[in-house]
Amino acid sequence: MASTLAAPLPPSPMLASVAPLPKDATGYCAELKWDGARGLARVHTGAELYSRNGHNLRSFPELCDALATALDGRSAILDGEIVAVDHHGRPSFQRLQRRLHRTRPPARLCTAIPATFLVFDVLFLDGVDVTRLSYLQRRALLENLELDHPRLAIPPSWIDVASETMLSVAAEFSLEGFILKRSNSTYQPGRRSPDWIKYVRRERARVLLCGWIPSRSNPDVVATLLLGAYDRAGALTYCGHVGSFGLTTRLRCALHEQLVELACPTSPFTDDLPDSVASTAQWVWPQLVGLVEYREFNGRFRHPVLKGFMDTDPATAKLPNKCGH
Repeated sequence: MASTLAAPLPPSPMLASVAPLPKDATGYCAELKWDGARGLARVHTGAELYSRNGHNLRSFPELCDALATALDGRSAILDGEIVAVDHHGRPSFQRLQRRLHRTRPPARLCTAIPATFLVFDVLFLDGVDVTRLSYLQRRALLENLELDHPRLAIPPSWIDVASETMLSVAAEFSLEGFILKRSNSTYQPGRRSPDWIKYVRRERARVLLCGWIPSRSNPDVVATLLLGAYDRAGALTYCGHVGSFGLTTRLRCALHEQLVELACPTSPFTDDLPDSVASTAQWVWPQLVGLVEYREFNGRFRHPVLKGFMDTDPATAKLPNKCGH
């Protein structure tokens, strides 16, 4: 039956906290974490998608059509993740980026990179605000919607599953991680709540420090490190940069001194770098081996963090396989 009350504009989404995982997962429901973009859908006779910051996402007309069709006139606000999968069927943020900022995507792009909306929560349904209901109650409402459309899915949820099991599942399917949600938790718009705990898997790789970009305010301060690794043919390949490294001021100064001593007149990379990087880079001989943690690798590290340095042979810095494998 069609609802007579239109859904209001979606609020800011509830967010998960980064906290130690509970030793006992009793009372929690677990969901896998998908490497996509958060989206809130407002559905009535038609549908609109909004980002977590409240921007109307006009990049995914096929998802709006799918939501309007599946709900058939019912009003709702749904929370979920917009994903695009690679040729292995795994969510790929890199592919999704090609869709995110295209307000009028051509049909060929929608066909080449179809998106899917994974719906994991409901905030408003048929004129009623349901955010005060428990997670399990909202989950039951969501599953009863029977979102029967190839561009929509309700991802699985498990009750009282050990964190170690969820970690194994996420690793097996190369997913970003998982989220634990208290089964009795209400939906708290705009709040980063301890009732939801997220765990993000991160891969590790050895890299070579091949150059650096100085701080704009102080040319003797290292702002960004340029990273490289050897491909299978033995060519030193640029694989991204890192500006997040947990070093004290003293260690940053020591790193600068090392980089100056290793100064190289030209780029050590066999491939060309973007002009925006090459124009300000200070090159060094690739002798320092670093250890980075990262989310994903598709020719460039995504969200890399420098964890430290390794006293090892520079030849051991090999390009990781793409997509974190």
